[in-house]
Amino acid sequence: MMRAFGFGVFVSVLIGGAAGPAAAHDMWIEPSRFLTSGAGDISVGLVIGHADVREPYARNEGRIIRFDARSAATGAWRPSIGRNRRLPAGRFIGLSPGVQVITYQSLPASVSMTPKKFRDYLLKEGDDRALKTFDAVKPTGAQYELYARCLKSVVRVGDAASPGSARLVSGLPLELVPTTDPWAKDGALGFELLYDGKPSVGARVRAFPMDGVTTSPMEARTDARGRVTFALSARPANWVLASVHIERLPNGAWYSTWTTLTFRR
Repeated sequence: MMRAFGFGVFVSVLIGGAAGPAAAHDMWIEPSRFLTSGAGDISVGLVIGHADVREPYARNEGRIIRFDARSAATGAWRPSIGRNRRLPAGRFIGLSPGVQVITYQSLPASVSMTPKKFRDYLLKEGDDRALKTFDAVKPTGAQYELYARCLKSVVRVGDAASPGSARLVSGLPLELVPTTDPWAKDGALGFELLYDGKPSVGARVRAFPMDGVTTSPMEARTDARGRVTFALSARPANWVLASVHIERLPNGAWYSTWTTLTFRR
C-alpha cells in the first residue's frame, strides 16, 4: 500500500527528522535474554548496526508508535516501560510463561541525498523495484526519503517447552515471520516476509549473527509465496534477519520501511 502524507505532515517530518548516517543502517531489538527460566522480566535494547558498527539507541518517546510484547499462547499484550532518552530503550516486567513476540514500530524520520548517492543506495540495498522506478523517473534534484522501523524479537519465558508459536503475526507494515521453529537444532529455517499483511515477492532478505562482526551477511530473495530459507549454523547464536521495502510517493519523495527479526537458535 502506498504511504500517504499530506504536504504539512511531510514538511514537519523533514524538519523534525534526524538525517544522519544511521538512516541507512539496520536497527534491531536486542533483549537481555532470549530465554529466561525465572520471572518474565526482560530489558530490551535497540541497536543500530552496520558491518562492524554496533551502537545502542536510546528510547525516544516522540518516535514510538508501538513498543510492546505479546504472548503467542494467550494473546495477552503488554507495553514496554522506560525513560525517555535513556538506555535501555525498554523493559518488560512479569511477562507470562511461553513465547513472547516483542514489537517496535517508529514514526518516520528523514534524510536527503543527491540523485547519484540515492541511486547507489538503492543499488546497495537491492530493491530492484525502487531502482527501476528511479531509472524511469530520472530525477535531477535532491532526493528526500522518509524511513521508518518495524522491528520484532522472539523470546521465551520459562523452559524450552514453553507454550506458543514464534509464527505470530504482529501486524506491522513490514515484518518477518518464522515459518519453522527458530529454535530447531537441525535443518534450515524458513521465514515469510509480509508487506501490509501480504507476501512480499522478490525481496532481498539478509541474515547475520547479532554478536559477531560480518561484512558479508547471507542473502536470499523471497519466492512467489514471500518465503526464504536460511541454513544457519547449528551452534547456539543470536541472529538478525533484515529487509527493507522502498517506494516512491506521489509527491516525489521516497518512503522506506526497514524490518528486522531477532532470535536465538
